[in-house]
Parts: sequence; C-alpha cells; structure tokens
Amino acid sequence: MSACAVATCSNYHRKTKGKGVIYHVFPVCLKRNKIWISKCKRQDHINVKYAKICSDHFRSSDNMDDMKNRLLGLNQKKILKPDAVPSVTLPLQDNGEDISSRSERKRNRSILKEAKIRLKCLSPKKPCEKPAMELFTTPTTENICSSCFETQKKMHYFWKELDFLETKTKEENKKNQMGKKETKMKAQIGRILTENKSLKSEAKKLSKIEENFKNIITATQINAEIENKSKIKWAAEDISRHLIILSISRRAYEYW
Repeated sequence: MSACAVATCSNYHRKTKGKGVIYHVFPVCLKRNKIWISKCKRQDHINVKYAKICSDHFRSSDNMDDMKNRLLGLNQKKILKPDAVPSVTLPLQDNGEDISSRSERKRNRSILKEAKIRLKCLSPKKPCEKPAMELFTTPTTENICSSCFETQKKMHYFWKELDFLETKTKEENKKNQMGKKETKMKAQIGRILTENKSLKSEAKKLSKIEENFKNIITATQINAEIENKSKIKWAAEDISRHLIILSISRRAYEYW
C-alpha cells in the first residue's frame, strides 16, 4: 500500500517524495496493532501486512534519538519508539473533537498544575530549599511539593555518599603511598645487603692474599698488586725482595 492508511490523510509516496515524510509499517504487537487501526478511523478493512501510516501523524518525541547522526550534524532517521502511537492530525471522533488536541490540552493542564505547585514552593514566603547536607524529615509541616522534597532528599544522600567516597579515596591513596615507600625501602635494603656481601667476600680474599704473602714480599708490594698502581716509589727492602724472588725463579719474578 503506497498511501497513508489514516482515513483523512491524502499523503502517498509519489506526492511526498523528497519532503522527508516516512511511512511506518504497522507494529507486530497485536495490542498496539489494534490501537493503530482504531486511530485510522477507516470503515473498510485494513490489511496491516501492507498498510502504512505516514510520519505526519507522529510527534517528534515518538522517534528514537539518532545520536550518531545528531552529533555528526546529519539528518536524523525517523525510527519510532516501540510504544509509539499515532496522535497528530487524526480523524475526528464521533462528537467532532480531535483526539490529538484533546490529549494535548490535558497534558498542558497537567504541566500548568505542576508549574503552579513548584512556583508556590519557590516563593520567598514559603521556600522549600534546604541545605544539601541537612537531615530530612517527612514534609508534613511545610508547604512543599513531593517532587522538591524528593530532589532535596536525593541531594542529601548524594553529598553523604560523596563525602564517604572522598574519605575512602584518601585512605586508599595513603595506603598506596605507604606501600610504595615500603617496597622502595625493601629494594634499597636488598641492594645494600648484596653490596655488603660482595665487599665482605672481597675483603676476605684480600686478607687471605696478604696473609699468604706477607713473609715473601713487602707490604708495599702487596698494596701495589692490590691497588694496581702504575707508579710506585720502591724502598731498598722492596728491591732486595725482588732480587730474592728473581734468584729463586725467573718465572715467579715475572709473575710479580
């Protein structure tokens, strides 16, 4: 079916081509399907398998938010919400009243009533504003709307939860900092112990060398070997010890 199924609507595909009018198929849900049929106000049978209703009979709020195209600045797709029902420019009821205008007036009255209550709550004589952290009691003594009271109550618990989370975060950060310091100190102690062990081993080795050769060569010669000095001022005793080693073995002399 290329035309709109609403009885008084003259839209069809060729007429509305390029005007942004979308034709929506009837819903699969039987309950909503019957509602759509009743909105069309047709006397003949509607074959819901092929019938469609144009987008002129739906409000913009009936469409799902096409966030992707909206953020990109593109035309948003008109995809109906699951519970959308035709409510705009529909045929008149038996009493001649437009269904859409009647529901619109009802909705406006409800909004106006709620606005009056809120204005009364916000008047200087009887304000309903309270500090966010003040403890709340039931609104029996104050002329305050339930919506304002619930908002204040939520704000109170919100600030309470926020204070708790901030305190907990500070404690966790403190624990993490202490843990990092402890890990750093342990690593530093480990390095010191390793270096200490290495120094002890080296000292033990040097002590053994000095003990083994103290009767063969002089202290100056031992220090020269240990410290690997290139220039040394030899004493007469040092020279005589060299000559003794040379007389015993040339290979031993070259070693030293």
